[in-house]
Amino acid sequence: MTRGTGAAGASPARAFLGTSLSSVAVALLTFVSGVLIARALGPEARADYGTVLLIGQTVATLGCLSFFDGAIVRLRAEPGLLGSALPSMLFAGLAISGISAGAAFVVLSLGGIGPEGMTPARVLTIAALIILDTMLWQCFSAAERSRMDFFLVNLSRVLSPAAFSLLVAVAWIVQGGDLSAWLVLLLFLLSRLPVLVVWSLRYARQIVGPLSWSFLCDTGRIGLKLHMAIAVGAIAGQLDRLIAIGAWPKELLGQYFVAFSAVGAGYGVITTAINTVLFPYLAGMAAAERQERVHLILRLTVLISGATVLAGLCILPFAIPLLYGADYLAATPMAMGLLGALAVVPIRAVVLEAGRSLGKGRPSVEMALVSIAVMMGLYGLTGFTTPTQLIVSLGLANLLSMLAGARHLVRDGVIRPGGHLLPGIADVRRLLSILKKRHELH
Repeated sequence: MTRGTGAAGASPARAFLGTSLSSVAVALLTFVSGVLIARALGPEARADYGTVLLIGQTVATLGCLSFFDGAIVRLRAEPGLLGSALPSMLFAGLAISGISAGAAFVVLSLGGIGPEGMTPARVLTIAALIILDTMLWQCFSAAERSRMDFFLVNLSRVLSPAAFSLLVAVAWIVQGGDLSAWLVLLLFLLSRLPVLVVWSLRYARQIVGPLSWSFLCDTGRIGLKLHMAIAVGAIAGQLDRLIAIGAWPKELLGQYFVAFSAVGAGYGVITTAINTVLFPYLAGMAAAERQERVHLILRLTVLISGATVLAGLCILPFAIPLLYGADYLAATPMAMGLLGALAVVPIRAVVLEAGRSLGKGRPSVEMALVSIAVMMGLYGLTGFTTPTQLIVSLGLANLLSMLAGARHLVRDGVIRPGGHLLPGIADVRRLLSILKKRHELH
């Protein structure tokens, strides 16, 4: 991880590399904590844990109104504005948290959604705290990313899962391997506190100050323009699990959560780096330069995604039964299917962020709507009675969604179709050079 240098921050290559390296650490730590949780909870309680976490994070994503994405756009245009804008950003985060927590209360109370293994009060409490934590993280992360400074962003992403893994391991030993979903969720929230402390200390002199209503209004307007894409994208990205929560028994759901966690950890290394760096990097870039950069990033992403598939084919058949235990044998074929279904997700992330960097919301919305339409249409036809039906539908939805977004980029001149989009030996060498920190994208 490389510390940025002021407003300019790290070079794009180092920013991608630093975020990717931190993502590797996050993937490993997430895998470790996932193994501990799966073994300690069992499939049914693992389903309860995953359900509450998914509900809280989904409501937070839908309720944020993309305010902090708007803040990045605003602060990139006026880098010196951060010091006076941070109090307003924190105020917005707290206000959005309260409104989102109220929405979660209504949904969970009236909709009867939530695991049977936890009381409604506990589910609501955890969901509200997850929402608050998410908003504060997004606020401080937006401040860092607006300066293209990813040191603390990457550090925070590693620190939280490291603390979580440690807390789960200690609790497992103390409790004799018998943990509840409620306790694990509390440990998850506790593991997030060190990150907020680090950020609070960094910005201690800028946290308190007068509110800027003009900044709040301008940023809110920008965020609302971007939010439709974020909202439907969040639903599309988690629709498979949201459907599974209502359609499958908890035993099968717990198996699917484990399979998705194991496979998602690998792809998360790529997509997190793309989602973190690419939007601020491409925003405001000249058209010719943007096309060149996007072509290169697409080729490198195809290479990395392909390497991830090959690694997964070699590792997953042995890793899941060995590490998660015999209770999760059914998760292995699910994971192998998800390895293929999610292979296009990193490429889709490049297409998504390249489109968002143009300041246009329609392509992103269309990508999400295509994904939702495919998933819901095939759910209506099959009912997703088997994991295979859901996984095949997910792979098709991801592919068609990516193609829908790429169509807009071709029309806008960001992508020029042709053989130059296919990776070659030069791209392999370039990727190896980047990994060795000898080469930069510009």
